[in-house]
Order: sequence, then structure tokens, then C-alpha cells
Amino acid sequence: ATLLYRALGIPARYTIGYAAMTDAGSWTAITSMDAHAWVEVYIDGVGWIMVEVTGSTSGENGTPGEGSNPGEGGNPGEGGNPGEGGEGSNPGGDENQDEYKIPLTIYPVSLDKTYDGKPLVAENRLDEAAIDIRALLEKGYTYQVVVTGSQTEVGESACTIISFTLFDPDGNDVTEKYDIEYMEGTLRVKDAKRITVTLYSLEKEYDGEYLEFLPHQYYNMTGISLEEYDVELSIRGGLNVAGTIQLKDVEYTLKITRKSDGVDVTNEYYVSFEGDPLTITKRIITLTAASETAIYTGNTLTNNKVYISQGVSLLEGHTLTAYASGSINHVGTAENAIDPASIKVF
Repeated sequence: ATLLYRALGIPARYTIGYAAMTDAGSWTAITSMDAHAWVEVYIDGVGWIMVEVTGSTSGENGTPGEGSNPGEGGNPGEGGNPGEGGEGSNPGGDENQDEYKIPLTIYPVSLDKTYDGKPLVAENRLDEAAIDIRALLEKGYTYQVVVTGSQTEVGESACTIISFTLFDPDGNDVTEKYDIEYMEGTLRVKDAKRITVTLYSLEKEYDGEYLEFLPHQYYNMTGISLEEYDVELSIRGGLNVAGTIQLKDVEYTLKITRKSDGVDVTNEYYVSFEGDPLTITKRIITLTAASETAIYTGNTLTNNKVYISQGVSLLEGHTLTAYASGSINHVGTAENAIDPASIKVF
């Protein structure tokens, strides 16, 4: 194609490099499997323009062709063997045809994120932009894969394929027909700028109402200039019963915008919290059993009434049930004790 363009008087050049599917903002593994060659022609006033003249080809048994030279580096040659002119790792000949397996290289999808204190866990999927698996998927093949690996701290580590099954368009397991090379993917955690938010200490006695962080209810934020950035921080966490909300249970939403150009830079920051948690203490009340006096008659003397003698009152709508269990049937004095199992508030 380069020679044809030149023969027509069009400046042209032969270019080699890589061609792969990528997603904006994501890391993509580019390997020798993505090697490619193409033609570029020069257009006055525009510059060099890529012209793709490579046809979409595939070899026998669904093996994807690669590059501009069919039959080389991926298409079976004579006798069903990969390589040019029938040369390869398997000798040609019909007697070996049943033993030949189609080469297949697969990669787990690589992932990356900004540090947030939570692990980046491998996903059970392949890098479907890689040429081998992409060609099969385009023909209707499907797969099941299990990938392991995680990365929490800033840095990177490998994610590894531990099982893989390939199905043809009819749903048949054809894994054994392929000589599979398992590659590793990458889990990458990028560093983030750190913001520390110190929360107010919030505590109250139980009153039936929610105790929660309200908008802007934090008293110190370090790690960012509020003169250069607009920060919208909403903290969520609360309770309405006696107990404690720990910092680890605090949820938040954060938006950070650069004032100079209005660009959202939230993903560049990691927020950590410190300070005291939310606490609701129990209402303290003192219960006293009723006292009773009588002249001896031989009958048993009891009084199971209980009342609040000290402390705060019950909340509106709440009811206390409690019973005293003391008794006496002779001259003298006995304790009218409250049965702990009987104390309930509704």
C-alpha cells in the first residue's frame, strides 16, 4: 500500500507500533500481541493521516490472524502448524493434526484507582482488548474466569488467573482445544493527597431524638487550602438509642473544586477522620418499691408497686413496668425487693 500511494504521487510511509482498545483514564496492558503495522499518507494542510489497509483475517479453527502478513505469527501454516511455511513447534502432517492445540494468550484485566484506604480487588474478567480473546469474543465465544489479587496501599501488585473455561458459540467447553498462556495483570493504587477532618465531640443523654453530624459540623480540616479550593463535605452518621457511633462507621460525600478553573479534583484526595465519636448515654432513673405496714392478722402482707423516686422522667409515650416481690406473714419487717426481670420500658 505504501508503494501504491507513492506511485500515485501521494507521500506515504510505513509505520509500525501497537494497536489496542483502551478506555480513557484507565491503565491498559499493551503487549507484543498488540503489535501492528499501518500506512500513513501526508495531506497538505492536515499532516500525516493513518490509513488502515489490513483486512480482518482469521486462520484455521478460529485462530485470529495478526498484522498485514496472513499466515505469519498466528495463522496455521501447512499441516496445521503455526508459523510461516508450515514451520513451528509442531511438525506438519495429518498424523499430528489431532494433537495440535491453538495457541491462546489471555490477560486478566488490569485495574487502578487512587488510594482510599480500601483494597483494590481483582475482577473476574479478562482484558478483552487483547487480540486473542477479542477475536474469539467477536465470533461468539464466551468464557468464565476466576482472578485473584488485591492491593490496598500505594503501589502495585499482580493479579493472577487461577481458573479459565472457554465456550464456543454453541456453549460447548472447548478449553482443551487451546494451548493457553496465562499472563498476569496489574493492580495499581496511586497516591492521593491527604485531607484530615477532625470532628466535634457530640454526646447527649437519651431523649429519643437522633444525634447526628449536621452539615459543616466539623471544626478543623487540614491538607488543603480553602482559599484555593471549594470543599463540599457532608458527613452522615447518627443514632437515636443509647450507644456509640465509631469513626469507622462514619459515611461522607466530598466534592473538591479548584476555584481557578472550576475543575472537580475530588479523586485526587483521600479523606481521613479523627476525633471523638457520637455517643448517647442512658437516662438514669432510680426505682423504689412501695412500703406497706399492717397489724398482724395472720395474712401475708405484699405490695408489688414500684415508682421512679429519683432521676429524669420517662419520655412521653413510654411506660414502665416493674414489680416488687417481697412478702411477710409474721410480726416483723421484710425487704420489698424489686424483681429485676420485671423491669421493662415500652
